[in-house]
Amino acid sequence: MKSAQGEMVKLPFREDYIKAYRFIGPASIFSGQQFNEMRQRYASAFKGRGGHLVAVKMDDTAQIAAILLEAITAELSVFLDRVGMDDVSLKGIGAALVVEVDGQLRHTGGYQSDRNTSRVLIQTSGTTGVPKIAEHEIDRLLGRIKIPATMSSARWLMSYHPKSFAGLQVLLTFLSGGHELVYGLEHTVSDLVCLALQYKPTHISATPTFWRSLMMAGGQVLPLKVITLGGEAVDQVLLDSLRRAFPGALIQHIYASTEAGALFGVKDGLAGFPVKWLESGTEGVRFRINGDRVLEVHSPRMMARYSKKREMPLSGDGWLITGDIVDLKGDRVFFAGRQDSMINVGGSKVRPEEVETLACTVEGVHDALVYGIKNPVVGQLVAMDMVLVSGIKEAQVRQKLDDLFVKKLERHKIPRVIKVVENIEANKSGKKVRK
Repeated sequence: MKSAQGEMVKLPFREDYIKAYRFIGPASIFSGQQFNEMRQRYASAFKGRGGHLVAVKMDDTAQIAAILLEAITAELSVFLDRVGMDDVSLKGIGAALVVEVDGQLRHTGGYQSDRNTSRVLIQTSGTTGVPKIAEHEIDRLLGRIKIPATMSSARWLMSYHPKSFAGLQVLLTFLSGGHELVYGLEHTVSDLVCLALQYKPTHISATPTFWRSLMMAGGQVLPLKVITLGGEAVDQVLLDSLRRAFPGALIQHIYASTEAGALFGVKDGLAGFPVKWLESGTEGVRFRINGDRVLEVHSPRMMARYSKKREMPLSGDGWLITGDIVDLKGDRVFFAGRQDSMINVGGSKVRPEEVETLACTVEGVHDALVYGIKNPVVGQLVAMDMVLVSGIKEAQVRQKLDDLFVKKLERHKIPRVIKVVENIEANKSGKKVRK
C-alpha cells in the first residue's frame, strides 16, 4: 500500500497473529478460521476495485475488522457510516459500494476516485452541529501502532463504538497484535461495564466516565494489565484511584480526536502533560496555546481533510485549532474544558470541567456533571448533578462541597442547585452528555 507521498507503507498486521484471533461477540464467538472466512468474502468483493470507496452501514465489530483489513489490502477507502446516509448522500462523497446492516454488498452506481491512497472516512460526533466527515490516510492512522515481537495473550474490550475514531484506534491496535476482542452491539456505559465484569478483559481503553462507573460496580477484581483513558479530561483523583486498584497495570491517558488524530500518550501517572512539551513537542507533535488559551497542534497524524471540501479548523499558518482550553500550572499543562461547553453567568464564563474536577476531590463524590440552567436575571446559573459513593451521608458531603466551593471558586462559578442522581448519562462515545 502506498502513502499520499507515493511511498510504500508497511501495514502493522501479521497473518500468523490474525489467524489466532478470537472475537467474542453478543451472539457468537468467531474463531481465527471463521474470521478468515469472513475476510475472504470481502477480499473477493473488493478485488480489482482499488481507488473505490466502500460505505459500511453494519455495526458488528468483527465484520468491520474484516472489511478494514481487506479494503486496506486492496487499496480501497472505507467510510464508516454511523447515521445511515441515503444513496444520494453516499454518491455525493463518492461511495461506489455499500455493506448493508445485514452484511449484503451492493453498488450505488456512483464512483469517484480522487483519492490516491487508502483512506478511512469517519463522522464527527455532531455535538456542536451537523456531523462532518473527516478523511484519514491509512499511514497516519497507523502512526502510533506498532507490531509486537510476539503475539500477546491480551483480551481487549471494545468500549467505544467501532465506527468512532477512538473505536477505530482500539480495533487497529488489537489487529496489530491482540489475541481476543470482547464486543457488544450496545455501547452504553452500563452495558460495557457488564461486559467487562462478565468476560474479565486484560486491556481496556475507555473514557473517564466509563472508568468511574466500572470502579463503582466493583471492577477492581478485573485482571487488568493495560488501562488507557481518553475522550475526556482526566483528573488526578481518578488516576490515583486506578493506581491503587491496579498497582501492576500500565496506566496511560491519551490525547486524540477525530480531526487531530492520535497525538500522544502520558504514562507518568499525572494529569495533564509536561509543560516542556510546548517547546520540545513529543511523538512528532508540536503544541502552542493561542490568545484564547486554546490548544493548537501541528501533527503528522491529523486528518487529511473534510469531505465535500468543508473548511478545516486551521489557523492562518496551518495549525489545527483543537477547541480544548488549557491551563498552565507549575510544570504541567492541564485540560480545562471545551470552548463550546462554557456556561454564561451574567457575562462571566464558567467551565463545567473545572467545577466537576473540584467536586470529585471531596470524599464521597463518585462523579459529577455541571451544567447551566436558565435564569431570567443573569441568563444562566450553575447547577450540578452528583453520584455519591454507596453508604456515604449526603448531608456531610453537601457541607464539605459548600465549604470547598466558597474557598476555591469565584462566586459566579458556585453551583446554586445540586442534585444527587444514581448515574451520569453518557452518550455512545462514552462521554458525559452535556445538558
